[in-house]
Amino acid sequence: QIKIPSLKAAPGWYKIEAVAKDKTGDTIRDTRYVEIYDTSTVSPTIFAEISVDPTSLREDTKAARYRLITNLDSLFVIRDIGNDEEKSSRSFLSFSGKSPYYELAKPAKDKDGTPVSFVFVKYNRLFTESRNIIIPDSSGILDIGYETYRDKTLPGSTEKWKIKISGYKRDKIASEVLTGMYDASLDQFAPHRFRLPVLQGKQLYNQGWQGSSFQASSGMVKPEEREWRHFTKTYDELIASSLLQGLNNGIRGGGQLTPGVELNKMAMAKPGAVQEVTVRGYASQAKREVSQENDAAAPPVADSTGANTGGRTTEPAPPSIRTNLQETAFFFPDLKTDSAGNLEFSFTMPEALTRWKWMTLAHTKDLAFGYSEKTVVTQKDLMVQPNATRFVRQGDRFDFSGKIANLTDKELTGQVELQLIDPTTNTPVDGWFQNVFPNQFFTAPAKQSVAVTFSIEIPFIYNKPLTYRLIARSGNMSDGEEGTLPVLSNRILVTESIQLPVRGTGTRKFSFEKLLKSGESETLHNHSLTVEYTSNPAWYAVQALPWLADFPRESADQAFNQFYAYTLASKIANASPKLRELFKKWNTTDTAKMLSNLEKNEELKSVLLAETPWVMEAQTESAR
Repeated sequence: QIKIPSLKAAPGWYKIEAVAKDKTGDTIRDTRYVEIYDTSTVSPTIFAEISVDPTSLREDTKAARYRLITNLDSLFVIRDIGNDEEKSSRSFLSFSGKSPYYELAKPAKDKDGTPVSFVFVKYNRLFTESRNIIIPDSSGILDIGYETYRDKTLPGSTEKWKIKISGYKRDKIASEVLTGMYDASLDQFAPHRFRLPVLQGKQLYNQGWQGSSFQASSGMVKPEEREWRHFTKTYDELIASSLLQGLNNGIRGGGQLTPGVELNKMAMAKPGAVQEVTVRGYASQAKREVSQENDAAAPPVADSTGANTGGRTTEPAPPSIRTNLQETAFFFPDLKTDSAGNLEFSFTMPEALTRWKWMTLAHTKDLAFGYSEKTVVTQKDLMVQPNATRFVRQGDRFDFSGKIANLTDKELTGQVELQLIDPTTNTPVDGWFQNVFPNQFFTAPAKQSVAVTFSIEIPFIYNKPLTYRLIARSGNMSDGEEGTLPVLSNRILVTESIQLPVRGTGTRKFSFEKLLKSGESETLHNHSLTVEYTSNPAWYAVQALPWLADFPRESADQAFNQFYAYTLASKIANASPKLRELFKKWNTTDTAKMLSNLEKNEELKSVLLAETPWVMEAQTESAR
């Protein structure tokens, strides 16, 4: 504590600064701002507010108690209650400091509250204070009770839950219910809840006061000055494909991008003990082939009960592969209770291991509402949770990681297996992806989790989705999860075209220089070579007229394009009446004539997509 000597300072704001040094010699500085004012003059901290006794704002009370609190004395106050000319009242009061408590009777049907305002003049200034006093009324609030539900359940289980909706004072009431449940982890992006509708009540306006020569004043407190330090944080990010050129194929975060390298050899998995899981729907059937040599070398494995099996192989329980990982468990927008307010509904729980947010909103015909939330968790005693990346590219090498959670009270020892499957053929591809150690042993302590990793290499020639299954077994317990991993290509389809104009008879020679030099590239692979012939190229110009006329963006160029297209089209139709009759015939009888080459030849359409922008509208070409 520091004693400040008496100062004869003028009223105003002052700065108090304390400076000290710590044990390391660094300077510590602290600053505060204080205000000094003269009590014989007008106080700069004049206040007046309406205070309501909180104990009087209960449903069982018949009147609310309120008063005006101020630091001024000898006041003559005008009090107005209500805003309706027929029901409003005005009274004149005199008091100093705190006024006595006044009572405001609870309205019979008015739920919007009753406005109360005070006005007085002091030191040639006009002071007003108002407040809308509302006594709570729960007659429009519904209570949602949970008769039957489980806050912890198994993934994929069939549930039948029951809720009960009751009205004011637990009255039986029929209502309509909106209920839904989703993965609560999505709230990290944007929290969600069912919002009760806001019913528009009548607008309450207090009577205002204004003086021709008086003016209300307001003051501002000088904010505390503090020095804020900011730090610029940068994170690794993906570079857009259009920016990769000129960067020597570099990617932030380390590594080198080497597109187009061919895979000469496919390393297959080493022979030995192989465990295969054949999945049919949600059930699975395990097959094990163990050689005698591996049986002799395998160490004894303890089961889930901790008993040593002495090296004897026991048939494990078929693992349940979880594939239904949807983020919405259910959404029922139109459920109705019976006359007693009871409601039952059934659903199948998704197979994701997560925490769920259950929201329920109920309402009645007389605009009574109720809302409630619950949390539900899906879990198993032994859980496996893959931590797969969002996507991979051809040639990537990465560690596929996962977590094995043990929720029991004892240590669990078992095996975890990673299976890689081609979803188009449903065949294993572990050897292609260098998954040479698909089986690993794990030991998970009680109430803890352990991490597992598998080294994987994506082949350069594999450009299809990849299905993975991570399966963990320990004694009679097992768990597995299946997902699909997109494999993106490092290659880009490049389309080039060249015009071959041939007029009259004779022989013409054309040279595709880039095609001839394509063999010199180590990364380029020819996809297709298409030759199109037409005896009337002007017809393509006619087909381009609808695109000129129907361009979506408005501009001066577009206005000219429309004028040009309509003028040329009318010129062609008027100059050749036979052509108009031919169009009419094609449109009614011989409709195949109206099909363009793009509609007849899909391969030609893919070639011309990048060359002629109007082909994007080819699906409506017949109508044009």
